[in-house]
Amino acid sequence: MQRSFFYKIVGVIVLVVSLTMSLYAQELKTGITISYDAKLMVYTCDINGKSLFYQSAKNVMWQWDKGVPISTLNNYLDSAAVVKDPFLSYDGLTLYFTMDKRDGNGYNIYYSHLKNKEWQEPLPLTIANTTEDEESPSLTADNKYLYFTRKPIPVKAIADDETCRTLYRMEHDIDGKWKEPEVLKISSDGCEAYPVISPDGKTLFFSSSKLPQRRKRKFDIYYVKELSAGVWGMPQLLDTLSTEANDISVAVDFQTKKVHALQIEQSRKETTSKQAWINLPTDISIPTFTTLSSKVTELNTNVPIQATITIRDAYTSNVINIIENEQDGGFKLMLINGVDYKLDYYAPLYSRYSRNYLLSKTNSNYLLNDSIN
Repeated sequence: MQRSFFYKIVGVIVLVVSLTMSLYAQELKTGITISYDAKLMVYTCDINGKSLFYQSAKNVMWQWDKGVPISTLNNYLDSAAVVKDPFLSYDGLTLYFTMDKRDGNGYNIYYSHLKNKEWQEPLPLTIANTTEDEESPSLTADNKYLYFTRKPIPVKAIADDETCRTLYRMEHDIDGKWKEPEVLKISSDGCEAYPVISPDGKTLFFSSSKLPQRRKRKFDIYYVKELSAGVWGMPQLLDTLSTEANDISVAVDFQTKKVHALQIEQSRKETTSKQAWINLPTDISIPTFTTLSSKVTELNTNVPIQATITIRDAYTSNVINIIENEQDGGFKLMLINGVDYKLDYYAPLYSRYSRNYLLSKTNSNYLLNDSIN
């Protein structure tokens, strides 16, 4: 059973959960991600030398249940593969993560789609991956920007058991294809790791070991705001979440307004990880969404139709995302408010169909049930 300890640091209560007291004595978490509705946590961990995916759900008491293996994903992993840095897309339909297959290509970015309530075979994000290490993917809610890190050349060690990395960003073009990654220009020395972007793309959380606020040569947690397109402010240290350990792997719970992180400590005998959280800084805005729950069926028979659904900006027609619905015809979308959308439906042997969802003036979370037939 896990035990909880409370520490009061500069007036902020920080919860530290000892992961070394879990059911697995040799469990070491290597990354966490929390769904936008705060009901699911996915994490990667090493258990007795084996790298695995786990998930935990919140119970009726709003506490995290004991983690269970995600068998459908773990079954795809080779015995030597190492997985870490999971990121669950804000609609909950895609899991991005870092994997080293131990095939000589180092760490690369992969993703798996949730279909018919099961995670599908992981695929490489080819345009981002090189012979260098690509790690820590994170995606905005509108699917427009993907953030990750790449190890620079030459590699320069600057922290305990860690190396310098550089932040990158990729953008979807108007046809829904990824452009080439570009270095993200923020006021830093180019030694960052573990980026997590907010749903609206306005705030970036990350770890750094070379920013001037800290001199201990270990990773601490920062956040930085985008002031205008491509222009970022000064990174701010999350001091109460930054310790003498390596503070990494940020996960933000936007429902309870908490920032989580892993704190990695290494001694001569062992490496341990602790999970901690603090309240979300008050100057960070929380975007709202319309959750669209829909089903595609035949008009006269209500027989489910499997369709490809293209989500576009209603005015520019730029592609935001492309998804497929489930076998029962159902699908769920999280549409960030403040934008008008057009959804195009396509299924072989059926007429094409489109429907608009005008959310440019919506400013609160909303559940919309709809049907397409």
